Amino acid sequence: MRSIILISLKIRLNLHCSDKIVKRSARVWRRFQTIP
Repeated sequence: MRSIILISLKIRLNLHCSDKIVKRSARVWRRFQTIP
């Protein structure tokens, strides 16, 4: 039971980190696209 909670917490943290990375990369891509 405890291990399931730990795994779910890890997955949630990983998703949060990946979401931050995606947002950052999207910002960078937008910057690249604005430069002709």
